Formats: sequence, structure tokens, C-alpha cells
Amino acid sequence: MVSQRQKRAVLATALLALFVGWYKTPYIIEDPIWSNLVGQWIVAHHQIPRQDYWTWTAYGQAWTPQEWGFEVLLYLANHWLGFRGVVGMMALVSSATWWTLGELLARRQAAYPRIMAFVVAVLSLPWDQIRAETFSYLLFALFVLQVERFRETGRLRNLAWLVPGMLVWANLHGSFVLGIGWVIWVGVSELIPAFEWGWIHHRPHPERSRPLLLTALVLMLVGLANPQTWHLYAFSVWLSLQSHVWQYILEWQPPVATEWYTAAALVLLGIGIVARLSALEPVSFFRSVWFVGTLAMFLHAVRFGSYFLVTLPWFLAPKASIRRLSSYPIRSWSRPLAIALALGTTGLVVRESLSVHGTLRTNAAPKLYPEAVAVVEQLHQQHPDWRLWNDYDLGGTLEELGVPVSVDGRTELYLADGVMKTFIESELAKAGTLQKLQTQGVDYVCISDSAPLVELLRVSSEWQKVYDGDDYDVFVRKEALSHA
Repeated sequence: MVSQRQKRAVLATALLALFVGWYKTPYIIEDPIWSNLVGQWIVAHHQIPRQDYWTWTAYGQAWTPQEWGFEVLLYLANHWLGFRGVVGMMALVSSATWWTLGELLARRQAAYPRIMAFVVAVLSLPWDQIRAETFSYLLFALFVLQVERFRETGRLRNLAWLVPGMLVWANLHGSFVLGIGWVIWVGVSELIPAFEWGWIHHRPHPERSRPLLLTALVLMLVGLANPQTWHLYAFSVWLSLQSHVWQYILEWQPPVATEWYTAAALVLLGIGIVARLSALEPVSFFRSVWFVGTLAMFLHAVRFGSYFLVTLPWFLAPKASIRRLSSYPIRSWSRPLAIALALGTTGLVVRESLSVHGTLRTNAAPKLYPEAVAVVEQLHQQHPDWRLWNDYDLGGTLEELGVPVSVDGRTELYLADGVMKTFIESELAKAGTLQKLQTQGVDYVCISDSAPLVELLRVSSEWQKVYDGDDYDVFVRKEALSHA
């Protein structure tokens, strides 16, 4: 038989091979560019920025990065080790997330816990990006594991680990409120009397409630140890529930069933329900409620997919003691096969790692550094006082070159002052767009050639196209040219 240590090693090396191969591919979102820029600024100035320095639309406005810890880590990894350091850091974090899920499932005696964790890790690939959220997924999984350990053993040291975890989480990403909410919910659920309601059973440990709720209070206080203190709590609620961000950003919109990862997650959900029902095994009430919560988050915004994937097998995975599952030959893996798998995947990790070269910038997908960017950079050098109206996806790229932009990846900043609404309406060439651009004092525009704004500017007598690219076009106001 294969020992638990060997099973852990096989899963760890398999996950590392998966994620090193994933992160080494050219990234297609501008978030890493922007995060690296902010991290560089923080390291250079030895302080966290309190206002905007990068855009002309929001210059001087109060702003504190909620992801500053990640931004510093990203910059240092890229600065010291190049893109190989970035790939290594992100691969370790993602692997640790789903390795933790494997431990959580094994602790619950789920059927094939580590195989299930690896399958879910593959489904998580669309959400595992070079972004602060990836760190948040790991901390979310660790919080679930530690609280489960406390429920089983009653050892306070399991809860004590949550305190430094919260200090780190609150300075990495605003989703730290999920960790606090999780501890509060488990503490409250322990006060609910035991019951059996069909498929759902509840077996509370009332003596565990007080330590859990006190821990939640401590976590709330520790969560204040971030640059925005209590404002970060208000920001998290505002962005998720009141900012209407879903109107502007695709990842904040509900999932589409035709996308492969959404369809696969729904299929996995269906399989889990059927397996659990066929085993006649009840489900836990407190797990059911938390799972429904993460499912609701995912249905609200596709960006919450990984939180849903962490809780899905944790909630529905049937026990390994079920005879029809445990009788499969895969349970009798030989020790030599496990060792061979671990060595093979380790070799794959080494090979993939050695093929990583360059820096964060040189490993960006070509669409993040199109030729239009060089045109804009040249125009900025010739006319530094001109105001640019740029495509949302090029904000970080242009800022890295020192060009003041109209909008970048800091969506929350532009939702608050209406710039995002103005940007989207102008991109769609809504009525009054040309007047708005004139009122804003815009001198040149760099926008995707698929945007309706391109046609509006093309037929306008006030604008002249100076660059026609494969993906982006650049227009200059004729009045600005006449005064150049």
C-alpha cells in the first residue's frame, strides 16, 4: 500500500508540474503589469501610495492599494529572479491551495481525496492567474482546514494559526472578509440544536462556539492592521454589492454555462449530488449553508469560481468507506508506481522551470504590447501635455511607459467618480460621446478597433486617424495637431 506521505508527495509534484506549465505561458491580462508597477513604486518610495499618481482623470484622488502586499511580492520576485521567480511563486501558491484541499478531503475520509483535488485544480486554471486573488484562494482553503481541525479536536492552536493568517490576508486582498465570515458562521452553527431533516443532518459541538466567536472578534481586529483600516471592510462590501461593477467588468458578471470551466463545474456538482444520494450518506448542515453561500457568490460573479471549487468537493465528496467506491483497483496503487509518479512529475517540474526565461514584461502576450503602444509613447514624448483616452486593457502597459492614462485596472477608483461609466459609454459611442471627449480635454485616443468609438471618430471631421493597427487604432484631434 502507498503511505500517506507518498500520496501527499505525488499530489504536490503533480500540482507543481501542472501550475508551472500553466504560469509559464504568456499571460493575457494586464493586472500583472499594473501590480508590478505599483510594487516597484512602493519599494522605491518605501511607502504605500495614498493617492493616485498615474492617471490624469483621478490624479491626486485618495487611493490606497488593497493588494499592496501582493504587489510588493510580485515586484521583488520579478526584480530578483525574473519571470522564473514569478512562475515559481505563483505555482507554489496555487499548488498549496489544492494540496490543502486534498488534505481537507482526506481528513474527512472522502473517496480518492487527492485525485479529486487534482481534478478540481485543473478546473480552477481559468481563475489561477498572476493576481492577488490566487493568494486569497490559498488562505480561504487554509481557514476552512484549520476550523475543521478545531471542530474535530477542540485544540485552540488550530484557531491560533488563523490570527497571523488574517494579518497576511488583510494586506494581500480584500476577500479576507470571507475568512472572518467563515469563522463566525461555524461559531453560530454550533449554537443551533441538533436535528435531522431528510438528507441534511446537524451535529453541533456547543462547547466549540465560544472559542470560535471570540476568534472571529480577534480576526476582525487583526483585519484592521491594513493601510485602509476599517475602510477596507466598507470597500469590500461596496465593491461586491453596491458599486454596480458587473455592468462594466466581465469577471463580475454571472458565469455562462457554455464556457467549458463553468460547464465542467456544473457537471462535477451533478456528479457529486448523485454520488452522495446513491450512497445514502447525509450531508452536514453547516457545510451545506457555507457551500450554498459560495455557490451564490459564483452565480453572482464568475470571478468567485475558485471559492466555489474549494467548497464543492468538501461539501459533497462521499466517504471512502463506501464499498462500491473503495473496491476500484485504483485504491491498490503500488508503492513503486507512486514513487515513479513523484519522480516523473518532479522531472517535469524541473524541465518546465528551466524553460522559463526573461522578465514579467517579456512574457506578456503580444496583445498587451501592440504596436499602437509605441505610437502613443512617441506622441506623448512629442506632446507631453496632451491628454490620452485609452483602452481599458492597455492602461497598465501605457503607465509602465510613463504615459498618464484615463483609466487603468484600478476599477474601484473609477466606479466611485463616474469615469468608468463615461469610459464605457464613450467606447460604445453613445450619444454625446464627442462632446464628452472635448469637455474632458482629450487630445488623442487609443482604442480597440472593434469598439464602436472607432467608427464614430473615423467619420468625424474633428478627428484624424494616425495609426491603423491589427487590434488598436490611434486618433488625434485635428485642433491639437494644428497647434502642435
